[in-house]
Amino acid sequence: MWFTENPWPPIGICAAVFAVFLIRWNLHRKQSDFYVMLACVAAALTIFVVERLVVTEREQVEQSLRDLVWTFENEANLYGPGTHLPKNVELKTLSFISSKAPQLQLLALKGLELVRVEGNIRVTDVHVEMKANNTRALVHFRANGTFVLPDGSRYYRPTRWLVTWQKEGGQWKIIHVTRLNVVTGKPLGSVFSGP
Repeated sequence: MWFTENPWPPIGICAAVFAVFLIRWNLHRKQSDFYVMLACVAAALTIFVVERLVVTEREQVEQSLRDLVWTFENEANLYGPGTHLPKNVELKTLSFISSKAPQLQLLALKGLELVRVEGNIRVTDVHVEMKANNTRALVHFRANGTFVLPDGSRYYRPTRWLVTWQKEGGQWKIIHVTRLNVVTGKPLGSVFSGP
C-alpha cells in the first residue's frame, strides 16, 4: 500500500523544503544545506516514480471502469445497432459483469444490440469509495455520449451512475448498477443487480 494516490502534495512539500534550504544556502553557503536540497530533489523524483509504479485498488477499479466503457464502445460499433449477436461469440463487455448478476449481463447484451456509439463515451466526475476491506467499491461517475439507434436516429445522452464493483477471483466485477438523475443525483428507479 502506497501512502498517497496523488504524488503532487508530497512533491510540493519537497519543493517547499528545497526552497527554504536554497535561501539558506544562498545566504550562508553551507555544504549541509546543499545536501538537503539534493535530498529533496531525489525524494521528489522517487515519490513520482514509485507513485507511477504502485497501482492501488482504487486505481484498479477506475481503470476497470474505463476499460469497460472502451470495450462497450468497440463491441457496440462492431455488433450494433439492430444486429443480433452471434451465439458463439464471447463478448468482452460481459467479462466486466459478475456471473452472479445475470440481469446486468442481459441488459449489457441488449445495449450492444440496440446502439452504436458515435465518437467516444466521455467519462467524467469519477469518484471511487472503497468498502469491505478493499473487496468492494462504489463508483460514482458521469458518462456522456452520442448514440445511434437501429432507425438511424442519433441522440446525445448525458448520464450519471452509481456502480458497485466486487473483487472476484482477483478481478473487479460489477454486481449492482443504479442510474441517477443527472442534476439531483437521486436514483431514477432503474436499479439493476445480481441476486
